[in-house]
Amino acid sequence: TYDHSIMSREKLLEICKDLIEMGVKAINWTGGGEPTINPVLKEIIAYIGENSTIKMGMFTNGTLLDKFDLFEVICQYFTWIRFSVDAGLEASYNNIRITSKNNDWLKMLSNLEQLIAIKKQKKSSLMIGVGFVITDYNYREIVDFANTFKSLDVDYCQYKPEITVIEKGKEQQRVDFWNKE
Repeated sequence: TYDHSIMSREKLLEICKDLIEMGVKAINWTGGGEPTINPVLKEIIAYIGENSTIKMGMFTNGTLLDKFDLFEVICQYFTWIRFSVDAGLEASYNNIRITSKNNDWLKMLSNLEQLIAIKKQKKSSLMIGVGFVITDYNYREIVDFANTFKSLDVDYCQYKPEITVIEKGKEQQRVDFWNKE
C-alpha cells in the first residue's frame, strides 16, 4: 500500500504555497526516505527561501547533494542540516547505509566537505551536524566516528540510542548490547 513515487513539482509547489500562506514557521525536510532524491527540491527550497521567512532544516544521508547541486541553496536558505551517518568506519557505513554503488562513505564525506567549504565561502550561518544512532552493530565505532568528524569543521556530532518498537505504542531503548563487553 506504500507508494514509492516522488512527489511531483506541481504538488510540492502547491503544498509549499499553502505552507507559506498558513504562516508556517519551519520545515524539516525528512521523511520515510531520502529528501534529496526529488530532482525539484532545489527549486522548491529556493521558492520557499525567496517567498517567506520559513526556517528550514534537513535530515539527509548527504550522498545526493552534488547530483542535484544543492550546496548553495542549502547554505543560503537553511538553518541546519544533519547528515545521518551511523558508522565510524567506511566498511560499516557501506554495509548499513549505502544506497547504491555510487552513494557510499566516500561520496558522503566528499559532499560534507564541499558543503562545509561553500558554507565558509558564503559566510553562511548554516549549522552542520552529523548523527550516529547507537546500535549493537556500531557501538564499537563511537570513537572512530568522533575522530573522523573532529577533523572536519562540523558544528556538532549527535549520538542517540536506538529505539525499538516492541508493539505499537510501546517503545524501548536498547541497552542490552552495552553489557556485552
